[in-house]
Amino acid sequence: MGIKRRYVEPAGLGAVLHKGRVCVHNSEECAESLVNHCIELTTTLEQLDLYVATKQATDTITCGLLGQDDKGTDVALHRVIRVRDKTAAFE
Repeated sequence: MGIKRRYVEPAGLGAVLHKGRVCVHNSEECAESLVNHCIELTTTLEQLDLYVATKQATDTITCGLLGQDDKGTDVALHRVIRVRDKTAAFE
């Protein structure tokens, strides 16, 4: 299924994200990759046309990004996608 993931920076700080992780099969099977995303001050990061796949008609898919904000504090962004009868929705 094609999805659009949207992350908003609401705290007044920018952030650089360096690691991504997607888990399927109720978060039991995961894949990680290095990324280089920058969320500027009070902006939104949209990841368009990303695809995840599950063999299950009902599943919980988790998407996460790790990085640091402009003050050097670690940040973790997390989204959950619930799949029910082949229909996906963000929590």
